[in-house]
Amino acid sequence: MRLEISTATTQGPRRYQEDRCSSFKLKPYFKHIAHVLAVMDGHSGSEVAILCEDELAKIFSAKKFLSPEKLLKEVVAELATKTSGMVSGSTISIALVLPHQKKVVISILGDSPIIVKGRDGSIFVSPEHNVRTNQVEREEAVRRGGFYMGGYICDCATGSGLQLSRALGDTHLGNIISRLPYITTINIKGGSFVLVCSDGLIDPSRKSQDSVPRIIELIEQGANAEQLIIDAEQKGLRDNASAVLCRVL
Repeated sequence: MRLEISTATTQGPRRYQEDRCSSFKLKPYFKHIAHVLAVMDGHSGSEVAILCEDELAKIFSAKKFLSPEKLLKEVVAELATKTSGMVSGSTISIALVLPHQKKVVISILGDSPIIVKGRDGSIFVSPEHNVRTNQVEREEAVRRGGFYMGGYICDCATGSGLQLSRALGDTHLGNIISRLPYITTINIKGGSFVLVCSDGLIDPSRKSQDSVPRIIELIEQGANAEQLIIDAEQKGLRDNASAVLCRVL
C-alpha cells in the first residue's frame, strides 16, 4: 500500500496567518513506517499553533510502546500541558496513517475537520467541537461551568468567550473547555483518502451548504491539496485555509 501526500496552506484575505500544518514519517515501535498528518487552526494569535508545529514530531518520536490510540491521546495531553498557560489557542486535528495495518487513527480537538473515505467506500466526517453547531458539546461546556451566549461559551468570572468547546491554550477559559480529544479508527484500502484541514477550507464563503460534497468530488477527480485550496479561494475564501491530503494507492 503506497501513500501520496500533498500539503497546502494560504493566508486568504486575513491580515494574519494563524493556521499551521505538518506532515512527517514516523517509525517508532510499529516496525513499519507510519505517517502523521496534522492541522492546527489558531485563534487570538498563532503562538499555540506554532508551538504544536514545532513540537509535534519530537513528541511523537519520544513516545514508545503504546497503541496508536494511546499514542495520540498522550501526544495531545503533552501539548495541552505545554500550552496550558498560553492566552492564544488552537485546534489540533491529527491523522496517524498506518498503511501496514490498513487503517487510520484520528484525533480531533476543536473544529478542524478530518474526512476519510473508508475501506467500504463510506465517507467519515469528524465531529465539530463547536458550541454553535454541536448541542451536546455546548451542554458539556455549560456543565463545566460556562454559560452560552451569542454563539460563544463564556466564563462567568471574566466574560471571555470562545466558539470551541475543546481546544489547546485559552488559559483564561480554564476548565470550561476540554483538552480531551475525540479518537477513532477507520479501516482503509487502495482508493481511500484522508483529508485533514482547517474549517476555512470546508466553508470558504460561510454560506455554502455543499462544500464537503464538493471537496469529496474534487478529491475523487484527482485534486491535490493545493488544488483544494485554489477551489476554496475561487468560491470566496474568508479565512486562513490549510489542507493535508493523503491518497492511498
